[in-house]
Amino acid sequence: MTDSKVTPATVVLLGDGSADLDSLVELIGEEAPCHRYRGGSPAIDDDVAGLDRQREQWGLARLVLISHGADGGALALAYAAAHPERVSVIGQLSGAGIGENAATDGTRYYADADLIGWAAGTQCPVYLVHGTADPRPVDGVLRLADRIPIARKRIVMDAGDRPWLDQPDAVRELLAEIIGR
Repeated sequence: MTDSKVTPATVVLLGDGSADLDSLVELIGEEAPCHRYRGGSPAIDDDVAGLDRQREQWGLARLVLISHGADGGALALAYAAAHPERVSVIGQLSGAGIGENAATDGTRYYADADLIGWAAGTQCPVYLVHGTADPRPVDGVLRLADRIPIARKRIVMDAGDRPWLDQPDAVRELLAEIIGR
């Protein structure tokens, strides 16, 4: 007789230190184990390699990537394009879109052309979650979604750039959809 219990997806949260990721972990709940990875290398290729080394250390074959912000979203797409066999799904919360990456302060380490290439190279579903009160317009996110083979667009009403803080119940439902619980 086989065991019918399904192994829960393992979630890796990608984002900078400014987001309150602890409350995001609470919304995911105990059904899905969570890890965190924060890049920050000068080159995104270094962060992709670092995330893959960390995946190996965790002993995981496949990941569910939940990202926050522009850099977390870019890393999720870059990793999924480089290692399509290792990513089941991406949930991008308040990520940047095309036309928003012309930073003059030197903090961005990718360009729109990079985002477009990574988006086209994804083989998994990518959920693009954007709040109606997010200070960044949704237009760039929609342009990016057009480049993703399996894009799922989700809007969270009355939510800003941390939608899980503004609308936790709505985001809890979205996370369940993304993670596949």
